[in-house]
Amino acid sequence: RASSSSIQEQTAGSPITRPKRLTLSSTSSLPNYRSLTPPPTRKSNLHLDPFPSEDPLVEQQPELTSKKENLLATEYLGKISRKFILVQETTGGFIRNKLRVNEHSSMEGLKEIFTSIFLPVGYPHSVSEDYLDYQKWDTLQALCSSIVGLLSTQAILTGVGVGEATATPTAAVIQWVLRDGTGMLGRIVFAWMEGTDLDVNSKKWRLVADVLNDIGLALELASPLVPQLFLALACIGSFAKAIVGVAGGATRAAFVTHQATNNNFADVSAKDGSQETLVSLVGLLSGIAFTYTFGHSQLAVWLFFFVFVGLHLFANFRAVGSLVMTTLNDQRAYILFSNYFEDGFPKSTSVPLTPRQVSEEEQLLFYKGHFNSLRPRIDAHVILGSSLADALPADLGVDSTEYGAELKRLAMVYEPFKYLVIVHRKPDIVFRVVFHRQATSVEVFQGAYHCWVLGEMLRQVQEKKLERESVWVEEHRASCYVQKNFSKFLKTLASRGWTTDHFLLNGVASWRADWTFGMYFLQIN
Repeated sequence: RASSSSIQEQTAGSPITRPKRLTLSSTSSLPNYRSLTPPPTRKSNLHLDPFPSEDPLVEQQPELTSKKENLLATEYLGKISRKFILVQETTGGFIRNKLRVNEHSSMEGLKEIFTSIFLPVGYPHSVSEDYLDYQKWDTLQALCSSIVGLLSTQAILTGVGVGEATATPTAAVIQWVLRDGTGMLGRIVFAWMEGTDLDVNSKKWRLVADVLNDIGLALELASPLVPQLFLALACIGSFAKAIVGVAGGATRAAFVTHQATNNNFADVSAKDGSQETLVSLVGLLSGIAFTYTFGHSQLAVWLFFFVFVGLHLFANFRAVGSLVMTTLNDQRAYILFSNYFEDGFPKSTSVPLTPRQVSEEEQLLFYKGHFNSLRPRIDAHVILGSSLADALPADLGVDSTEYGAELKRLAMVYEPFKYLVIVHRKPDIVFRVVFHRQATSVEVFQGAYHCWVLGEMLRQVQEKKLERESVWVEEHRASCYVQKNFSKFLKTLASRGWTTDHFLLNGVASWRADWTFGMYFLQIN
């Protein structure tokens, strides 16, 4: 109380201020901030960003006044194409450039997957124009060959005693090994005898190999019908079929080299193997279904065999015939030259045949014209890659001085070249071409061209007596002509679509010689 009274005494005469009591009103009296509207935004003609992003505070976007599109480039990958387009947009006085890429594909779904698995990357631009024609016929022949192969395999298994209680495993193994061993021997013999000709005449050997393959299959199919001759027929059939392994592989490499226009040899070869594997699988399944249904009837087996063999040979003929090879071999060079020199020396307006025109005249199996003759222009034979021992004329005698004089004359005439063209006049006119050891395939082709030029010159004097001196004069004229015109001829061939950096004439793999005519010394290699 004392303290209370003292406080009252101290504050007497002065007013006492009491704090106001704070009371909360109801929520209805509070302002509703959600209902508040933002203040209006003042429009301005000043645009700091000509392409503003969407903003709810901006009432209106600038209007697009113009739009232009320009195609910059187009790229291709097989049937897929992309177009690069430059889009120029004008908005509110400002210009913006942007790049748009439009992709188009003519392949969809399973078709695109199938194409990527079985066709080379970049098809059809990465392969030759004849690729599709060849592959469709090659696929058909592979299917027929697979079916026929299954029929012959069934016959061989029957012949060795599969399913017979009296047959012993040892006898079956011996017969099978002898059959396979004969086939291995056939591969070695064929590669030794015809290995160098497989590149030169790849079309011919592809057909020959398939014919021999069908003959081998026929022998194997017939072998169980003659039990006493089973082993002999099976071995001969295996020998014939073995040629397909050598010739087929070699000619396939030549065809792939022709088809791989982008140097994509591995890709084209791999996709060709994938196609063949798929077709062989379909053929095996079809063959199994056929043998299960008609295998008990020999008449039905042989009937189907001849049908599929005929279809196989027809498809092979069409496949090989569809190829338009651009590399000159003996036969194609003969067709080219015989047409080019048909009316004598070509005029300035004369052009050689194209690869397709030559392909239409090319004989696949039996042909008379290949590069061993200059007919019909002149009745003369040509031997590319002759040995010097055979080429030196026999009428020179045994005097070494006369041989030395002849070699000196040849050195002067053929000094610019890597070959010698030695003419034999008796009993028939024969041109023997001896190539230098360093001669390339282009110079081998030049030697063949030289023979036609010289033959045309000799034809003009053939009505007279063809003496040695007249031959010497024409040899000199022909050398001057070739030295002046051969380079132009190569450029013309290239413009017509021919490959001019390598050739496949028989003289490429032949006798070669080193000579040093300054010393009248010559060494045969």
